[in-house]
Amino acid sequence: MRIDDKLMDYLEEIAALALTEDKRTRLKQDLGEAMDGLSALSGADVGEAVERPRHFDTFDTLREDVVGESLDRAVALAGAPDHTDAAFRVPKIMDV
Repeated sequence: MRIDDKLMDYLEEIAALALTEDKRTRLKQDLGEAMDGLSALSGADVGEAVERPRHFDTFDTLREDVVGESLDRAVALAGAPDHTDAAFRVPKIMDV
């Protein structure tokens, strides 16, 4: 597929690029080769292909939000390296 200057202008604009002429020429060539490769796939015979299930079609990732038994706070905090009476203490990772 031939990538013309109009398409390159559009791609540079939406990608906020300012390409040198050398890079622009190379990118036009690379994009053209990539599109040619994709075009070759359009002729592939997929008539006998079996559609594979997608994970979101086969697994129910959502469940009912039901209140259950909670871990006792003292038990949960007992395993923490550092805590207050009500919460875990974690190392500071950024200054705000």
